[in-house]
Amino acid sequence: RESQAAAMREQSAEGRDIGDLPEVVDAKRREKGSKSLLDFCRIYFPARFPWAFSKDHEEAAAKIERCGAEGGNVAIAMPRGSGKTTLVECDVIRDALYGFRRFIPLLQANDKLSAKSLKKIKKELETNKALAEDFPEVIYPILKLERIHNRANGQTYKGEPTRIEWTAEGITLPTIAGSKASGTQIMVSGIEGAVRGLSMVGPNGEIIRPDKVIIDDAQ
Repeated sequence: RESQAAAMREQSAEGRDIGDLPEVVDAKRREKGSKSLLDFCRIYFPARFPWAFSKDHEEAAAKIERCGAEGGNVAIAMPRGSGKTTLVECDVIRDALYGFRRFIPLLQANDKLSAKSLKKIKKELETNKALAEDFPEVIYPILKLERIHNRANGQTYKGEPTRIEWTAEGITLPTIAGSKASGTQIMVSGIEGAVRGLSMVGPNGEIIRPDKVIIDDAQ
């Protein structure tokens, strides 16, 4: 039994080359999502946003989007139940998939809430059919792990490691030559966690500091 279990562990960690990436199914849909955070939400997460956005949502989304595109700081107050957490979770996914930002910490009021957000982000990356169709350079390598995440240690694309990381603290997206999202990292933490001095090592060995930080419900 011990030798059989060891063989299974070795096989699951072995990984494999993922082969050619699928083609993008709907390039126009993908392009539209790159232009607007709310369009991205409507297109790729219709079940999470079943109602029309208000003018307040439009203003808040524009400010969040501008920080991702241009930098800067903004504080937004929204009532409970208005979808602010869902909106920022989808914004993190958008910034990562399009390569707008390289290292995105999402800080919640406590560790329990941050773990909940990460679980939802991971679920979207593993189960969202529209994302899989339009972002194959990111989603396809993740799906090839078949939820056996230690396979990432041996997974390659055209002979090069994809270097996916899928942990309780965050996600490192696959390193794929030519992908704007290559090696992008999403990190979650409670606001009282060790969040000072954060850095990551990029696919080419460069040190990358957080370039967009989202703090949700920190009061």
